[in-house]
Amino acid sequence: MICQDGNGKIGRDEFAAFIDELGVTMTTEEVAMLFDTIDRDGNNSLCLDEFSEYFLDVLAEDRGATTQIEATLRTAFLKGE
Repeated sequence: MICQDGNGKIGRDEFAAFIDELGVTMTTEEVAMLFDTIDRDGNNSLCLDEFSEYFLDVLAEDRGATTQIEATLRTAFLKGE
């Protein structure tokens, strides 16, 4: 479970822990940049829509991964397929 405190939103610390659990190696700055990219409304938390839309877009086969971070996340999500 990504949301550890049960508030229905993913905070920065929860997001960083999620990235770590995926086995993705990212610097603190990269995690912060990714979080800011996903946090479209800038409220410093990720709602389900923001989170799922971003990751579904990254995983979409027709789009492909355009950055190293996206490529790494795609690999982490799809390993085992």
